[in-house]
Amino acid sequence: MSWLFQAKIAKSHFYVWYLGSKEADGVRGSAVVLPIMRQLLKDSFKKTPSKATVQISSKGLKLIQSVPAMSRSGKIKSQLAKFQIAASCITYSMTGKAPFDDVVGVVMLVLNPEMNSPMHVHCYRCDSPETAQIMHANIQLLISRPEIQRSIIDLEQRLFLAGLLVP
Repeated sequence: MSWLFQAKIAKSHFYVWYLGSKEADGVRGSAVVLPIMRQLLKDSFKKTPSKATVQISSKGLKLIQSVPAMSRSGKIKSQLAKFQIAASCITYSMTGKAPFDDVVGVVMLVLNPEMNSPMHVHCYRCDSPETAQIMHANIQLLISRPEIQRSIIDLEQRLFLAGLLVP
């Protein structure tokens, strides 16, 4: 039966609106994701979110997006940015409730020196609720692997001992 969990996840690509990310108060659960998802959705109505490609494979999640950058001549041009998040750093995923059931929220461990907490919620808006469900199912398949579950429990313990996680 262990061979079932060792099977590679087929690589999938999702073209989404990247709503943004914010620091999370926990490692998993809807209580961690929903307030941030609401805030990022509210912000997306004021400022247009950027388009991105989310690639999910057995290695983890890769976010690919165009970001504005200044060239040497002073002109602003678009530059491709790629962010790789290892499967062991993804701890939770959920979709929003209708009418926002096309939004996927993902809790992940991202080390950023500018932030206080290593835990972040990233939100992605898909073109339909069905696409969001497929994306969520692929992330859940990744998270449900036994070695990932063990690493999430170890991560929770380390964050609690470091004082970054409140029970």
